[in-house]
Amino acid sequence: MSLVNLPSIKYKVSSVLNKNTKQFGKIFLFDGDEETCWNSDQGDEQWVMFKFDEPVIINSHDQISLHIQFQGGFSCSSSVVTFTTADGCKLNASKYFPADSNAKQSFTLNVVSDLPKDSPPFAASIMKVTFSEPTDFFGRMIVYSLDMIHERK
Repeated sequence: MSLVNLPSIKYKVSSVLNKNTKQFGKIFLFDGDEETCWNSDQGDEQWVMFKFDEPVIINSHDQISLHIQFQGGFSCSSSVVTFTTADGCKLNASKYFPADSNAKQSFTLNVVSDLPKDSPPFAASIMKVTFSEPTDFFGRMIVYSLDMIHERK
């Protein structure tokens, strides 16, 4: 199940290049068009945040994978996904290290690193993908597509 294409989801981004949402806005992360993209403004860190109307239940046996495509030269050296409950409890997935490349990349996330095996389910209300250590000198990110797949085990 795709976590970013749920019917009742709201999402935000850290910034948009020159505040030009018509050309570089967050909507272009999910439109499936290889010609469009989200282009962030400058900064040391950029992020995309998803707020679920209905919490997403994550069990210790589930697998979550991130699928992303950057523009080479405008990616990041490290990134992390954080899940947050309605009461503010956070669960960090393992850090992953994207290549500075135009290729589509996939990462299997270890989201249960903070949960003991067979622990009760985690009800995530917010999911945040944080991009750190930008490869662009000014800290801009260009992302053509982003998806998060949740598989129940």
